[in-house]
Amino acid sequence: VSYATLHAGWAHLTFNTLVQVLVGLPLEMVHGSLRVGCIYLAGVVAGSLGTSVFDADVYLVGASGGVYALLAAHLANVLINYNTMQFAVVRLFAVAVVATVDMGFAMYDNFTRELMGLPVSYIAHLT
Repeated sequence: VSYATLHAGWAHLTFNTLVQVLVGLPLEMVHGSLRVGCIYLAGVVAGSLGTSVFDADVYLVGASGGVYALLAAHLANVLINYNTMQFAVVRLFAVAVVATVDMGFAMYDNFTRELMGLPVSYIAHLT
């Protein structure tokens, strides 16, 4: 679990912090701190387990497993409450853009990691 406190640079830390604030806080206001905290920690643990199974030869840093768990929870929240939620289409679009941009960056970095330094796991994003 402690790997979630480490990050692979300022861009990685900034992205994870922004998503936690922009997605985690609204979820916390609706569903409470305990539920959102459990989802976040489950994502961190799932990211660690997925990396140890599928990509064990790389370093594991960052809270991306927890961040993607928050994104998935927000997506589920919007889909379930679509008819009663304000700006539901905008929220769906925002989650899709954030996830797509981050996964695009992760894939780019994954293919160029030999040139840029130590190999970092991106399987945690998916698991």
